[in-house]
Amino acid sequence: MKKLMIVFLIVMLLTGVLLSGAMPLFNGRVLAGEDKSESSGEDQEKVSGEVQGNQSKASGESSGETIHIRAGRLNYMEERIEVRDGITIIKGDNNITAPRGIYFKEESRAELEGDVLLKHSKGEIKSLEMTALLTEDKYIFRRKVELKQQLEKEGGLQLETSYLVLFAEDKSFTAEQGVVISYDQRILKADRATYNDREQTLKLTGNVYIEEESGDWVKSRQATFYLETGEFSADGEVELELKISSN
Repeated sequence: MKKLMIVFLIVMLLTGVLLSGAMPLFNGRVLAGEDKSESSGEDQEKVSGEVQGNQSKASGESSGETIHIRAGRLNYMEERIEVRDGITIIKGDNNITAPRGIYFKEESRAELEGDVLLKHSKGEIKSLEMTALLTEDKYIFRRKVELKQQLEKEGGLQLETSYLVLFAEDKSFTAEQGVVISYDQRILKADRATYNDREQTLKLTGNVYIEEESGDWVKSRQATFYLETGEFSADGEVELELKISSN
């Protein structure tokens, strides 16, 4: 009996030693598995961030604007391109044509002469000279300038002047030097006219004269037309003449 008890105790001791050695190994494997899982998640997050960063970088690098030039004949020089026998410049929805011109590469500026014509989605402008500041999308017209502009309201306006600046991004413009406008069966005259396409307003300043189809007229220092409604307001030394009908 004593021998059996001794054998039993020896077996129990050996079993305890084996179990105590196995547990750390098991626990070690569980922790290693957990560490691997967490590490995998961090790696995936890092890779995802790198992909998004690369996509943003690639998008930024490809966001530059371009222009397209066609010509009958050109001389390509280090700083400029001289063009004759017809030139066409296309940028966005602006299509510009002229008999001749010079393009300055570093400044992204074109100087055009002759019968210059710019067409865009809302109208066209003609002149004898034009400077195109292509980076700014700004176009300066000089000498015998004629503009036709479509409006949100049905119809449009026509303008004649000696100097006009078109801001092509929003199709707004400023005209100076003897401005004459035909609009809504009216003749408008002023030293300066500013058209805002987004707000659909036309502001006249300096020696403003407005003549209605009926012959009625208004004079003032300035006037603002609200083109969606056809209404206008006049300010500064306002004078008007109205025809009255007799019964």
